[in-house]
Amino acid sequence: PKCAAEVKFPGGCRRFTGEQPPSPPVGLYCERTEFFLCPWCAGNDIVDSLGTVEGVRVANQADVAALRDPARCNDAAARIAQQCSRSLATLMGFLEAGVVGAASEALEALAASTPTSAGDTSPGYRAVLGLFLDLAEWIFSDPSPPSVGDSVLFEATEGSWHFVSVVEANPDGQTFTVEWARGDADATR
Repeated sequence: PKCAAEVKFPGGCRRFTGEQPPSPPVGLYCERTEFFLCPWCAGNDIVDSLGTVEGVRVANQADVAALRDPARCNDAAARIAQQCSRSLATLMGFLEAGVVGAASEALEALAASTPTSAGDTSPGYRAVLGLFLDLAEWIFSDPSPPSVGDSVLFEATEGSWHFVSVVEANPDGQTFTVEWARGDADATR
């Protein structure tokens, strides 16, 4: 059976990390629910590590890496989309892990390897494209200008996104002063 971690756990199945299986290699299987964890995941401290900032960062990087793998991109895109839809902080973590670039690279690679007849695309291509469109909506949706105290996504340099707080809105309504952990910067919307 397929390891449930590939679909259900942030970071996916741990067998793709390149590590040797634990010794002895013992997986976990429930006959009633058909839930299976391979030896890599059954012996891994997945749940404990996800409670830490470093654990979440590693899981995000693993999901982004899985997005680049044609055999795993379908599940990875679903995991990432589901997690990002839950909170802005999670979206920021994936942006820092390079999800936009990885999705773009995956789409390019999948398009090159997929027949071009209309409607004939792989499930992985459709999943990654769906994720890419969701990311664009989450990043670029602009319902109204921000106000002082709002938290917003800010592109400091090309491809470098930060979760920032608006500390001043200029009278023109188009220019704002924002603040984040690395200091202050002026931003133009």
